[in-house]
Amino acid sequence: MDQTSNVLTGLVHNLQRVQQQLGKYWQQSKFFRIISIATGSCSLFLCARIVYLRSYRGYLNLPPGLYGLPLLGQTLNIMDSVWLQRVSSYGCMTSIMLGPYHGLLINEPQLARQLYTNARAVDIIVANEKFANYSFATANGKVWSDRRKIIYANLMTTMTGSYVEHATKRFVQNKLFPEIAKDIQDGRATELKSLLRPLGFNIVLHACFGKELVSLQDPLWLQFDAQQSANNANAVVQMIIEMIFGQTAFSNMVQRAFTGCDLLQGFNALSDILERLSQSQQHNVAADDDMRKTFDDYVADYVASSDAKYTRRDLLNDMAVMFFAATDTTYSSISYALLLSAKYPSLQQELYEEISHAFGSDVSRIEFGNQGLVKLPKLRAFILETLRIFPPLPVTGFRQILKPGLVVDARPFGGRKFEVPVGTMPLINAAAINFNPKYWIKNYDAQFDADINMREVHLNFWLDTDGKFDKKQNSKNFYAFHVGKRDCVGQALAMKELIIVLAMTFMQYKVLPHNGSTDAEIKSHFTGAVVEPVDTKVLFQPRIST
Repeated sequence: MDQTSNVLTGLVHNLQRVQQQLGKYWQQSKFFRIISIATGSCSLFLCARIVYLRSYRGYLNLPPGLYGLPLLGQTLNIMDSVWLQRVSSYGCMTSIMLGPYHGLLINEPQLARQLYTNARAVDIIVANEKFANYSFATANGKVWSDRRKIIYANLMTTMTGSYVEHATKRFVQNKLFPEIAKDIQDGRATELKSLLRPLGFNIVLHACFGKELVSLQDPLWLQFDAQQSANNANAVVQMIIEMIFGQTAFSNMVQRAFTGCDLLQGFNALSDILERLSQSQQHNVAADDDMRKTFDDYVADYVASSDAKYTRRDLLNDMAVMFFAATDTTYSSISYALLLSAKYPSLQQELYEEISHAFGSDVSRIEFGNQGLVKLPKLRAFILETLRIFPPLPVTGFRQILKPGLVVDARPFGGRKFEVPVGTMPLINAAAINFNPKYWIKNYDAQFDADINMREVHLNFWLDTDGKFDKKQNSKNFYAFHVGKRDCVGQALAMKELIIVLAMTFMQYKVLPHNGSTDAEIKSHFTGAVVEPVDTKVLFQPRIST
């Protein structure tokens, strides 16, 4: 007892001495007073913020989660696949903060489909009315649905399987393969970015205007590419600024101060380039038997009709969205597929043998028709595995709930039942879902299947016991693109292009790592539009004499 009393007495004495010293510093040092007030204010603010968010989530029965930095929340982490996998440990849903917005990160695939198939989960955040009217992709409500129908009903009509097949094959044979041949002759590695980015652009260019790039160095393409790259960089800046200040006129002013232009001006510049392309006689190509009308023809018919609600410029902006979406996703996905094939040479050999068995050694024989797709189960599985491991975005489904009444029942997945508050941003944690083996392995046993590496290619996720392609086996867990009523317009186009380009490339060439090592990690970074590889160089080696 005496010993405890002595300890307490000594502790009180020491605290008194510390208090006296602090008092002296407070009186003598202005700098100390400023630092004390600043750190004390920050500490009180952080504590108050945590108490508020905890009370808010508890009152509304929201799932547990993170608090993050003031103003930013988890904004800087949202495209980090490793972080996204880590936060899925909170359960089927994780509450996060994205600047002033409260977010719900969905880590359970069935729960994601429950939420995103609801009509209340269709709207997105729109900065201002001018930006909302730029295209169908930036609009909500009837404007979005009307203009999206025009895209689907007309542009998708032109992009039939036979059209995409023939247009892609022509471009690969006439534009891409000659560039690869030059690199082989000069003994240098091929840079996939400059090689593949024009591919998706050219397919949409042909469908929209009946035009084609003159070469991979086409001046109008280079202008579009440079403008799109600038837009992507500006989009990252704007995302961070809006996460701090919200969707306000002030955030737009700050964004212009940092980038020198408004993001809307950048998008309009893309539309201006497309207008010049549509009028260019230099880019004309012969009429395609697979496409009797271009999308521009449909636009002309629509604008001339008496009940037209939108102008040609409106629909040209919608085309611009298709152009830059096709450019980024096509390049990124094909690049990852080629890098993975270089990393796993035995798998690449399997794919080559499947393709050559189906079509021989003549790339012109590759086709979708005559059961062509059925003959390529491993290639189709490989493409889906590429998108599982490297989805265009590790988190997808950016929405904002603008109407009350959206009830989520997460109880079957160990969560809660609650009504999503108006203003909340739901997001799908594609990285966590794609790398969680319990969603991909039938009768998953955590102890027995603990050693599986989900970052490797597993073709069996998409093949049945007979080796036939079976997308339904895991399609409910697949989140490479958006889902629900506002899904990705161009995903069908992207899949067709991937099959044709990879089949032609693997038939013609071996793909090798440019540094000679298959152990190198494939690193990624977010560019403002999609996640793409940091290093996109590979070596091509001819398989046959041409």
